[in-house]
Amino acid sequence: MVFMKEALLLIFGIVAAAQAQPLINEVASEEAPATGDWIELYVASAPADLSGWKIYEQNTLIKTFPSNSIFSADTYLILHFNSSAPDETPDFYTPDTGLTGTSNVLTLRNAEGLIADAVVFSDSSSWTSAQQSAFNLAVASGQWTGTPDAGTRSFLESVNIAGGIGAGNSIGRVPGSADNNHFLDWSHYKGKQTPGTQNPAVITCQTTRHPEGTISEIAPSLPLSTGGDFVEIFVRERADVCGLKLREGENIIKIFPPVTPNAGPFGEFVVLHASIRVSLENPDETDATGDLNGNGVIDLYSDESSPGITGSSDNSVSLESSEGRVMDFIGFADRLPLFGQDYYAVYDRAAAEGVWSPVCAGEEDCYAAGSVVWANSSTKSMSKKAKQAGLPRTERPSTALDWEISPPSPGKVLDPAQNAPGRAKKPIAVTQSPFSPVKGGRFREARIHCSADESSRVSMRIFDSRGRLVLTLAERLSCFPESVLPWNGRGADGAWVPAGIYIVWAEIKGSGSDVQRTAETVVVGTMP
Repeated sequence: MVFMKEALLLIFGIVAAAQAQPLINEVASEEAPATGDWIELYVASAPADLSGWKIYEQNTLIKTFPSNSIFSADTYLILHFNSSAPDETPDFYTPDTGLTGTSNVLTLRNAEGLIADAVVFSDSSSWTSAQQSAFNLAVASGQWTGTPDAGTRSFLESVNIAGGIGAGNSIGRVPGSADNNHFLDWSHYKGKQTPGTQNPAVITCQTTRHPEGTISEIAPSLPLSTGGDFVEIFVRERADVCGLKLREGENIIKIFPPVTPNAGPFGEFVVLHASIRVSLENPDETDATGDLNGNGVIDLYSDESSPGITGSSDNSVSLESSEGRVMDFIGFADRLPLFGQDYYAVYDRAAAEGVWSPVCAGEEDCYAAGSVVWANSSTKSMSKKAKQAGLPRTERPSTALDWEISPPSPGKVLDPAQNAPGRAKKPIAVTQSPFSPVKGGRFREARIHCSADESSRVSMRIFDSRGRLVLTLAERLSCFPESVLPWNGRGADGAWVPAGIYIVWAEIKGSGSDVQRTAETVVVGTMP
């Protein structure tokens, strides 16, 4: 039985073809049906006879090259999908409707069925039994490096593109790389497909020192008709930001290209247009391209195949160095006191590295109380640019109270006299803070002012700095045109609260579905 198994393995192409010259060079697996997916082959250094050669997707034959398919060195060939057009060098066709864009294995096999080349790619979401079988076959042939039968651990041994390659993008061999049969031979080309020509050089960062960047504004809920979601980064230094990463939760949404704020045409702000994928139509602005739209802002676009930031639930955005050090962070929550457990780890990492406060360490109520209160507004953003003469605070750690809800202003320094363009009167404000109910101090109680339109109702609660509810001040209160609620420093149980910083949280519900949430601090001084 052992000899029979070995014979079958030989028949089905486990042994690699010797001295094979043609290579799979570039793959576009998520194109629109009107244009179709494609695979590029490259004949490198010697004439090659590909008559009877085959291309397989996993274990399915998708193309057999016709007779007299003889090509000279330095020739690019393109296999087009979803077409029955006649083959004519360099273009070849298959009626197959297209490639699977999640996880896949492509192999090039000679006329005897032996594997001459292979590429394995994945999107971190799917690893089927057919994928495993094809992966094992490629590894056994020597044309791919990996561990057989490792399941989803093999994501790490493939050309792994979280979220998929994406339409308008491709994966391709890095020019000048040796054929090491390894995922490191390949790169993800975003908006830089090159069918029939040499693949682009991979951008490498020349800097090992990153400037300190600050997340200064984020809008996770804007419609594309008004520009879409964005994240704004403020950089005070003149230094290359190449290699910096932006994460939404744990997912990388952008790796910065080589570009230098405060140099040449660029100012202090980098704006990631998070709802728009980087492409030929929407290229990143770099030192090489210059300021393409002339606005003085470094405009970048998302690396995600399905771009956009979730604003309808608890979320977080982190700025990291290329080595993974957290440089800045913002957590935002649509409700109290709950916060999605998916974000505990990223919140805790930011707090542990001293860029965000408070430290929650698994205390459930703390995460939402320590995050910016966000009501998924389609017309507003979260901004900390109004804090210092129109520029953001850069001190660490940041807290939720460094942020305000305001009209979006990507890439702009705000006029401190206006605080923010078009900003309305704050719905809540705290006066007589700090206060000390029983010992010394100027005030014996805090005064909490609320203002809302006639149809709105306001609920107001006080939390401690760890997110624990202290007292409900009001439920569905009318604050038209303005009301003042005193707080004497006692909790719901009637006992004095300890001295410290407390959070006044308010939810304003309008006559329709409009909901606004906001928070302010109040300080309790010396207590018994």
